[in-house]
Amino acid sequence: MKKTRNLFILIGATTGISKVMLELQFKGTTVIDDNISGSRPEEIFDNNKSIICSSGLSGIEGLHSTPIYIEVTNSSNHTLQDYIDTSKSDIVTQFQYIAERHNCDIGDHKSNSSGLNGVPSTKHCNYCKSFSKGTETILYKSQNFYVVATVGQFITGYLLIIPVEHIMSIAELDSSKREEFIQVLNDIKHILSLTYNCSKFLIWENGTGNLGIGKAKDSVVHAHVHIAPSTLTAESVQSIYGISLKQINTEEISNYNTHSYLLIRGNDDNTWFINDNPNLYIPRQFIRQLIAEEYGLTSNEAWNWRVHPYYALMEQTQQDIFTSLKEHWATLSYRIKANTEKYIID
Repeated sequence: MKKTRNLFILIGATTGISKVMLELQFKGTTVIDDNISGSRPEEIFDNNKSIICSSGLSGIEGLHSTPIYIEVTNSSNHTLQDYIDTSKSDIVTQFQYIAERHNCDIGDHKSNSSGLNGVPSTKHCNYCKSFSKGTETILYKSQNFYVVATVGQFITGYLLIIPVEHIMSIAELDSSKREEFIQVLNDIKHILSLTYNCSKFLIWENGTGNLGIGKAKDSVVHAHVHIAPSTLTAESVQSIYGISLKQINTEEISNYNTHSYLLIRGNDDNTWFINDNPNLYIPRQFIRQLIAEEYGLTSNEAWNWRVHPYYALMEQTQQDIFTSLKEHWATLSYRIKANTEKYIID
């Protein structure tokens, strides 16, 4: 996984640095252009962001990050390997190249990533369109939820639980639908256990605020909960990556429908862990990146569904589950049978 919490220090003429700072506005960075004191730099790192500052900045000596020095010049003459030429118009691209060379995650540029001004309608929602047209292969359907294999599954057994209603996150579910959601979740865990002989799963949601504002243009803006075979837990995500998560119960999820959030299931039906801090930088497909690393899939952005759709693995998961359901039909609960029998392929 690429590094966050980096320290980029610009050196050179003050006017050139000021010009560069105006353009380097990324979701995973914070620009500091004056003297600082106290704990502010540490707070930026706590929010999983990188700092961009000038060499004259005081108060950064205690940061636990090896600085990346970038020379700011107005010509092709430079003394450092990493430099930005302000005489060229591609300052943002130059910085992105430097970040890539150092394996740093700086996030999307803010001018390109906050395109939504509100909730997209159902006619613009890929999930709503595919379910209404019958083009999605459904594995399980309750009254209010679909379950499907997901595009971009780099491992078999990776599923999505998707509300029928066009909502932004499960935080918008009422109490009866939350209860149904837990039933669906437990049914799917049982089906996956039968199919793949596994008992450990990571269950999470990248929830969208209930207005959708600020979400990237190419994001899926319709609630969907991920479940994938994994030994990772909310506790290990915290310890591995240093992102704080607060423990809540199932009923409390409804209190978090304002901001985007990261929600991870705990060890039982009533335990969840959440972070809804709007200042926190969560890399795109963050949990997917962690699971890909768990499985040793660390090259060529194997986790990135936009680059690698893995249609063959998606179809394999579908076939595995349909086969398993038929093999274990006599032992399945009435609810699982009722919610899957019309989709089993003979």
